[in-house]
Amino acid sequence: MKQKVIWDDPAFGGSGRTFAPVMLRLLGQNRLRQFVAEQVVFASTMSDLVDRMARGQFIMSLGPVLTGLLDRYRDAGVPLDIRPLGNTPELGAYANTGASNIVVIKNRPHPHATRVFLNWYLSKPVEAALAKAMGEDTRRTDVPQQVEAAQQRLPGIKYYDAQSEENTPAARKAQELIAKFRGKSG
Repeated sequence: MKQKVIWDDPAFGGSGRTFAPVMLRLLGQNRLRQFVAEQVVFASTMSDLVDRMARGQFIMSLGPVLTGLLDRYRDAGVPLDIRPLGNTPELGAYANTGASNIVVIKNRPHPHATRVFLNWYLSKPVEAALAKAMGEDTRRTDVPQQVEAAQQRLPGIKYYDAQSEENTPAARKAQELIAKFRGKSG
């Protein structure tokens, strides 16, 4: 079975980049090379990935959560059976913050205003509303979970956060290896 996985191109930012270090950790360098060479087609746009999954051209995608992105197909009556694999240790136990990151700039002009804003933003009512609107979970335990049980964090498991600053070197290494495997070094 050749080229049955479509991957949101990890050469760019976004969900594909998140999977690069996870796949390297799961497979190791040699098996990742083989996986990239034999199984993967890289999508340059999220819409291409979504369209090709909806058309049944691939059995698996590495990229964005497709739930909301497939609404136009569901609305058109296209039958879809696309499910997440989960994030247990044997599947990489990774955490993904998506676009839900807060960045605070050092030496900002109004540190107290920043603190007030962050306290409001991280409050229970705002976190609950954001989680519901985005269909994503929050780290708050007093807010209802939004994602399917198979995607929720399991207690007692240390998750690998590919988007954390401490894991940036691993993400870059994985991106470089994948580029090299694809013959796109440089």
